[in-house]
Amino acid sequence: MLARSLVLGAVLVAASGSLPAQSLYSISGGIPGTSLVNEFTGPPGGACAYPNGPGLAVFATAVPFACPTVGPTPPAPSLLGDVAHDHVGDLVWATNGPLVSAYTPAGMAVSSFVTPAPLGPLTGLGFNSAAGILWMTDGALVMGVVAPGPGCAPPIVVVPAFPVLAPGPLTDIDWDPLTASLFACDAAGFVSNFFPGGAPGPFGIFPAVGVCGPALAAPLHGLAVDTATPSVLGVPLTLTVTDGLTINRLVPPGGVSPPTFYQPFPCYPVPGAPIKGLAQSLHGITYGAGCHTAAGLPATIGSAGNSTTPGVFTITLAGGPPGGSAYLIFDLFAFCPPLAFKGCPLYTAPTFLIGPLPIPAAGGLALPAAIPPALPVGVGVYMQWICKDPGGGFALSQGLEFTLGLP
Repeated sequence: MLARSLVLGAVLVAASGSLPAQSLYSISGGIPGTSLVNEFTGPPGGACAYPNGPGLAVFATAVPFACPTVGPTPPAPSLLGDVAHDHVGDLVWATNGPLVSAYTPAGMAVSSFVTPAPLGPLTGLGFNSAAGILWMTDGALVMGVVAPGPGCAPPIVVVPAFPVLAPGPLTDIDWDPLTASLFACDAAGFVSNFFPGGAPGPFGIFPAVGVCGPALAAPLHGLAVDTATPSVLGVPLTLTVTDGLTINRLVPPGGVSPPTFYQPFPCYPVPGAPIKGLAQSLHGITYGAGCHTAAGLPATIGSAGNSTTPGVFTITLAGGPPGGSAYLIFDLFAFCPPLAFKGCPLYTAPTFLIGPLPIPAAGGLALPAAIPPALPVGVGVYMQWICKDPGGGFALSQGLEFTLGLP
């Protein structure tokens, strides 16, 4: 079982070539009558142009539901609008200011409510996934609520609204599970770190503009904490910050974060700019392309859930040859360049193998992995399907990478 393989903590600790990976979410004005939530990675880079992207998925926020869902997000210079991500529930929370709605990664609405008093229209959202607390700010006040379940019920306030000492109006907020504190960016170009209630946090206040090129400019519009950092591989605590046009990866209090597998460039133009808000997931991301060693169709690898420790993460196969056998190979690094397997690219070493698994008539499989707590944060796992085709040859998928991170 994949779950048993992931329990090999000693193997994961020994990883030396993998770096944190997850996708980013943002919100934009989209088309008339709605906003668009975009999921993306950093632009492909390096000798092998890993990972695939940057665009991964997009969905509209104004969808049929029992009550109104998020509509259009006003463009800059308005500061309203943001997204947050729940790693445990795998939900995307979005706001255009007056409304807050939760969606599945496919864009189906799950819950929605009106921004609660005493906050005004919201400029920022963040999420404490372990506690289920949704953090929100209207630029002047910060408040924590228990994220409501499915439906249209109002949230329950658990941390009453409090002011924050910051150089400018807050434009985004996120929870740091490492220090149990909050980070926020503002319209003046600064990042502030503070505890619930408003007391200063360990990183204080520091400028986020001019760190690397292309550099950020005030006002800032989004911030996300990378919960796969600090990594056992040496990547320090990292924030992703945007002014709506550019992404910068920052190490508090203001250094440049090292490049990662999923974001080879620490600073780059935003795909689909301008955007509002940022949030990070621990979704798996693909790299490379599928292939068939004969004349058949390639297989497709995918995933569901977030690779939190602890957590549940599912590896999927689609397009496998019916009646064939599937093998899932995985290791702690990706080949660059890929090796050759009967003329097709092999993206990772078959150090660990699950299979053979019989492929049903629909051509799909799903392998859930129960990830235990206390595994080393920041370790990446790289995998690929190899399917024996009863019609002849082998169908290979593209590669898939996921990283262990805190919820």
